[in-house]
Amino acid sequence: VLLMAGGQGTRLCSSSPKGCYDIGLPSHKCLFQLQAERIQRLKVLAAKQAKQSITSVSLPWYVMTSIATHEATMKYFQEKMYFGLPQKDVFFFMQGELPALTFDGKIVMSSTSKVSLAPNGNGGVFEALHKSGALADMKSRNVEYIHVYGVDNVLVKVADPSLLGFAAEQHADIVNKVVIKTDPKEKVGVMVYKNGKPSVVEYSEISESMSTMRDTHGDLVYSAANIVQHLFSRTFLEKLISNSLLEYHIARKAVPYVDESGAIVTPQQPNAIKLEMFVFDVFYLTDKVFAFAVDRDTEFSAVKNANGVNGAIVADSPQTACQFLSQYHTSLLRQAGASVSGSSILEISPLVSYEGEGLEEIVKGKTITLDAPYH
Repeated sequence: VLLMAGGQGTRLCSSSPKGCYDIGLPSHKCLFQLQAERIQRLKVLAAKQAKQSITSVSLPWYVMTSIATHEATMKYFQEKMYFGLPQKDVFFFMQGELPALTFDGKIVMSSTSKVSLAPNGNGGVFEALHKSGALADMKSRNVEYIHVYGVDNVLVKVADPSLLGFAAEQHADIVNKVVIKTDPKEKVGVMVYKNGKPSVVEYSEISESMSTMRDTHGDLVYSAANIVQHLFSRTFLEKLISNSLLEYHIARKAVPYVDESGAIVTPQQPNAIKLEMFVFDVFYLTDKVFAFAVDRDTEFSAVKNANGVNGAIVADSPQTACQFLSQYHTSLLRQAGASVSGSSILEISPLVSYEGEGLEEIVKGKTITLDAPYH
C-alpha cells in the first residue's frame, strides 16, 4: 500500500498534513487512522483465510511525504503509535522538488540566497521509490502489486482485494480505478487514449467540446473519472528509474518571492509557474493498462475544501465526506439485516468491518435510530 501524503490542509484552514485532519466523524478519527485501521482489518481477514496467526501477516504501508509534511507526519505517526501497526511495516519517504519559475522563465528566489522550491507532483513517486530504497524494500518482502492512492479520499479501500485479484488475473502492469463522471464541469481528470496509448487528461487540459461530448445514449463520451487510485506491478515500477520519461505540467500559482530590495513579497494573484509530474503519465509505457470502474457512492468522497458557513453545503468538504461515509455505512447495516432510521451521522469502525463482512452476526434483526451521531 502506497499513500501519497505530501499535501497540507491549507484549504481546510490547517497547516498540518492533510492526513492528520479530523473531518468531524463521531469517532474523531483522522484520515490516517481510518486508512491504518482498514489495513489492520485486512490483516485479520488474511490471517483468517490463511488459518494463520495475525503476527505472520505483513501488509507494509509506504507513506510518501513532501518537505512540508515529512517531519510532522512522522511525528504524528509516532505519537499515535503507528495506529496499532508494526513500526517495521511503515516506511516513510519524500518526493522530490523543483524550482518555481517566473512567467518569463527565471528562477523564483524565496530569499536573497535561497531558491523557491515546490514538490514535483505525485509523478515524482517513481524516482522517489528508487532513491529512498522503498522499491528495494518491496522486493525484499516479495511484494508483487502496489496500491497507490491519495490521502484525501475518506472512502478509499486500501489494498482492495477485488482490485488486486483483477490485476493478478489480467497479468496487469497498471490498473486504474475510475468512477463514472456525469457532470461535465466536475473537476476530475478522465481516462482517454492519447496518441493510441492509454492516458489521463486533467480537467484543466481538456477542451470544453470534449468534456461535454455525449454519445447516442446521452452519456458523456469521456466519463471514466480518475480518482487517484492506481495499482502497479512491482516489476513495472522497477523499470522506471528516472523522471525523464514523464512530461511536466504547468501550474500557475501565487508564490512568495524576494524583490530587488531584499523584501519578501506575498502576491495575491498567480505570479509563477510550478512544474509538476503526474503519476498517470507513465500509463503510455505499457499496453497492460486496465480501467476498473467502481461505485462512486461506496469508493470516492474527497476532502479538499473547507466546510461552508451558515449551513451552506460545499462539495468535497469534510461535511460531505462524513455524509457519504454515513450513507455507505448505513447501507451496509441494512444489507446485514438491520433496520436503520434517522439522519444523523453513522460510522462503522474499520476494525469491525472492511466492507460489510461480519456485520450480519452483530446487527441482524436490530433496530438502530440515528437521532444523534452513532459509531
